[in-house]
Amino acid sequence: MIDMSSELENENAQVGLEISSKWFEYHSGQRQDMFKTFLIITAGLGSIMGYLLQAKLLLLLALAGISLAALAALFWMIDDRSRYLVGLGEVAYERFWRALGLPAEICPPAQSSRHAPGMIRFKTLYRAAFLACIMTGSITAMVALSMVAKG
Repeated sequence: MIDMSSELENENAQVGLEISSKWFEYHSGQRQDMFKTFLIITAGLGSIMGYLLQAKLLLLLALAGISLAALAALFWMIDDRSRYLVGLGEVAYERFWRALGLPAEICPPAQSSRHAPGMIRFKTLYRAAFLACIMTGSITAMVALSMVAKG
């Protein structure tokens, strides 16, 4: 006699695995696209800031620095949300993987979350870029305003 509930559970787990895989793919793609957008905006603001410094338009330079810092902080918050959504997909994928009885030692999210010495993660690189822009924007704004104050 065929156990229909076991067959149905396997079918549900297979569908769940596919859906969680698509969820992960979608949100990780969004995260990558968001960071690319951040880089483009940052490059543009950096060029503007260079021009403003050369032209000695210090108040506008301070405003551009504040804008850079604020934008980097905003993108950092968006990245945290995106990373959370990617993580949801990873957890679901792992659970459906186990439900199908597949070997845990080859489950992609489980393997990728293990840290090897010297391995750099996107999260670390992204946060370093956000922090560098927050600091650069803040310092630029402070220096420009101090130069305005000195006259």
